[in-house]
Amino acid sequence: MTNKTLRERVKRWLRKLRADEAGNVLVVFALALVPIVGLVGAGVDYSRASAAKTAMQAAVDATALMLSKDAQSLPPEQLGERATDYFNATFNHPEVTNVSITQNYTASAGNFRLEVNGTGKVATTFSRVLGQQNFDLAVSSEVVWGIKKLQLALALDNTGSMASSSKMTELKKAAHSLLDTMKKAATSPGDVKVAIIPFDVSVNLGTSYKDQAWFDVSCSALGSPPGCTNSNWGTYWEGCVRDRAQPYDTQDTSPTLNAQALFPIHDCGSLTQMIPLSEDWTALNAKIDAMASWTRSSSC
Repeated sequence: MTNKTLRERVKRWLRKLRADEAGNVLVVFALALVPIVGLVGAGVDYSRASAAKTAMQAAVDATALMLSKDAQSLPPEQLGERATDYFNATFNHPEVTNVSITQNYTASAGNFRLEVNGTGKVATTFSRVLGQQNFDLAVSSEVVWGIKKLQLALALDNTGSMASSSKMTELKKAAHSLLDTMKKAATSPGDVKVAIIPFDVSVNLGTSYKDQAWFDVSCSALGSPPGCTNSNWGTYWEGCVRDRAQPYDTQDTSPTLNAQALFPIHDCGSLTQMIPLSEDWTALNAKIDAMASWTRSSSC
């Protein structure tokens, strides 16, 4: 067989092969199989990554809420350790790798902000054929709270009935506990101020106000001490006043504008003097310790 004849036969065979359509579907399917598998697998991989991200977001939310309770009292390095501990206790997804938890805590003028961020990776299985090696996860949660200027007046019962059934003892315990809470809530001077006002039928203002024109004077209200007159009553007064006459007992009418709105002076007995709004926590606690159930002055 000559070379020319061989060449002619090869050419005819190639032309016949090019025109033959048998088996084309199998070839096309084989070529399309890779992207089809990749696309279907990408959906499976995306579903896994989405579920992991949802779980990570829930864990970061829980971490931020738990961490916000202690954020004000923890130094930065402990804050980071606590954030990681809280997160690891609530997130159990081993398919997520390279997990990183960071936090940012800021405080300004009684306002507080805590942001917790979480990142990680989920390795793909099917999407690798399309060149996607990992899905990157990133979630964040923010907690914002604040304490505005707080002024609290504690009107504490010091009547004679408080001497029974350990009432005064329990009142002091509760008051000390509240002061401790208020002190911890104050992050800067002036955030929280508290007044202590012991009362029975009267309140002990202290004698520093005796020269003011606020008072309805009566020596009998002081137990009629010998030598007391309406002109020298301040010498015998220990600083107590009682309720004003109705309706001024429930109103803010100034006593300097209405003589009927004057404050009646009264015998103090054992009543402890009030302390006005203060952030001196030592003095406030000492005032609570000084309280006693009321008894009348021996001179009366």
